[in-house]
Order: sequence, then C-alpha cells, then structure tokens
Amino acid sequence: MNRKHSYPIHQRVDTLGLLPPPLIGGADFSSSEIELARRTTSLLTLTYLVSGKCNLKCPYCYTDAGKALSNELTFSECKSVIDQAKDLGAKTIWIPGSGEPFLDKNFYSNGEFPLIDYANQKGLSVTFFTNGYFVTGAIAQTLIKKNVCVITKINSFKPQIQDFLAGRKGVFFKLREGLRNLIEAGFNENMPTRLGVNTVITKQNYDEILDIFRFCRTNNIIPYISITLHGGRANQHNDLDVSASKIKNLFHNALEIDQKLYGYTWIPSPPIMADQCRKLYYDIVVTSTGEVRFCPGIPITIGSIRKEPLFDIMHKSELLHRIRNIKQHLKGKCGRCSNDSCIYGCRLEAYSTGDLFGEDPSCWRTL
Repeated sequence: MNRKHSYPIHQRVDTLGLLPPPLIGGADFSSSEIELARRTTSLLTLTYLVSGKCNLKCPYCYTDAGKALSNELTFSECKSVIDQAKDLGAKTIWIPGSGEPFLDKNFYSNGEFPLIDYANQKGLSVTFFTNGYFVTGAIAQTLIKKNVCVITKINSFKPQIQDFLAGRKGVFFKLREGLRNLIEAGFNENMPTRLGVNTVITKQNYDEILDIFRFCRTNNIIPYISITLHGGRANQHNDLDVSASKIKNLFHNALEIDQKLYGYTWIPSPPIMADQCRKLYYDIVVTSTGEVRFCPGIPITIGSIRKEPLFDIMHKSELLHRIRNIKQHLKGKCGRCSNDSCIYGCRLEAYSTGDLFGEDPSCWRTL
C-alpha cells in the first residue's frame, strides 16, 4: 500500500502550530450547526441500522449481529425514512455496523446500491461501515463515483488475532484485500479523506493500536478507534476488556504521536480516539424494522416510523428532549466534569451499569 502524509504541511499547521484532527464525512459538522440542530430538534445525520445479517461473528459486537430480523423495512419504506430525515435537515445517512450492509438488499443488490443512489439523488451523502470482506476492486471503483465515505475494518496486522476478533477463521486476507481495493480506487486521495478504518480496542490487540493509528495517519485514513462498547455480544466477552487506566495511557500516547508527527491536537476522552461523540445532539436512529432510537447501541425505542412520522416522534418524545439537553441531567462525576470536549461521555457504557444518565465507567476521570 502506498504511504502518504495526511495533509501537506501548509494545510496542517496554523499560527498556533496545531490543528484539530480531520474527521470522516458525516461527522465533520461545525459547532454552530450542531447547536442549531440540538436546539431545534432537527437533524444533521440519520443513522440507519441495516439488516442484522452478518458474515462475521465479532466477539465485541455491540448489536449481536448475525441474522436478518423478521419484518425488516422494504426499500419503499427506506426511501420514506430518507425523505423525512432530509425534511428535518439531515445532510448525511450514517450506516454503522449493526450488520454487514452488503448483505442487506436495500443497500446492495446485483451490483447496484439502491439506498446510496436514492440518498445521493436527494442531495444526501452516505457514510457506511463495512468489514470489507465483499469489497472487490469492481465494487470499490463503483463506489468511488458516488457521494460516499467508507469505514472498513482493521483490528490487527496479525492474521490469528484478526481472525479471532472477527469470529471467523481465514478472513484476514479478505479484509485486507477490501481495504487495498478502496485505497487503489482512490478513497484516501481526497482532502478531507473519504476512507476510515474502524478498530476496537481489546486485550488481544492492545499492543498494536498505536501501529494501526500511525498506519492510518500516514495513509490519509481516519483512525476510527474505539473502546469495546458493552452491549449485544460484547456483554458475553469480558475477556476483551481493557482497564480505563490502560485506555487513558493509550489515548495520551496517540495524542503525543499526533502532536509530534502530524500537527494535530485534541483532548483525550473515551469512547473514540481523536474524536468525540456528539451525535445525541443532531442524529436519530431508525432500525431495520422501523424502530426509532437515539443511540444505535442503546435498545430504548421512542417510536416507530410505521406508526408515526419521524417529525412527530422526535418532537413528542420527552426522553429525546432530555437527551438533547443531556448536560442538565448527567449524574455523578459526569455531571461535575469540567472537560467540555467530552460532551457527555459514552451513554451506552453508562446504560450498561443501569443508569442512562449516570457516570461513564469507561472514562478514567470517574476512577
């Protein structure tokens, strides 16, 4: 793979010498855009959870992906959701790893990308996560022509560890081939880049995380590196967990690399390295069966698009109103935290302890 710097020096260094790190498409909104969406209960992104069907069985999966659910949305219903999200201000459709999107016929069918094409026709971009297994050279060449960003997967440079964290033997080289095809198609040639790599920090790959981080920065790829989130299948695998103190050391070491080598600076806080979650302020989640949620990992439903319009669900939900004003409701050390860049910690991690508005146990500031 060709190695290249993320940005030319003159684009990276300002008068202070350091810049915030770049973000993947669908997450690069200004503070004023986010605040307006929060105050007006509108959208910047729609998170759509594709079919739960997946070809891998990653032990850290926070949604327990594997099989398709019964009564999943038709493509006509998907189009209606996109239309409603656009009317609410959405600019990007965000498709996280609730399943492998290439196994959802609404996303990919017979060489076509119906969901992406419809969103693009409506003026929306698409950012999606994939394990990369199905990304052939031809598919990468097709995708590069669309308004889309891709986040694929690397959990290890070692075949045995990568296969273990994928829950399937023999996939290491297929996943690397998928990434290589995206690079050869030119996804990392743009500034900002259209390519990201998703990595989940576990005991098994802890010693490789900084190597993966450097690989991404050097190749103009967003390092979307997160802690193990405790939901779904991950709840059955405590053997993956890394202590908050070790996560702290890892994040601070990555910050030092960014400051010394790439001209970026950021305030370390979980769950995502060199980034922070603000999606509760500007996003809404629609599952593959039409349930409406505020976080893809938290199984709390506030309505169904099969029963009510998205606008009505969002504006009638007392819980969503509290979520959009979450700073007023945080408890314990999260409620007293002075780190404004943290925003609200990881609410899935707090929810896993039994209190949605409680302390985030993954944050070293709560130790």
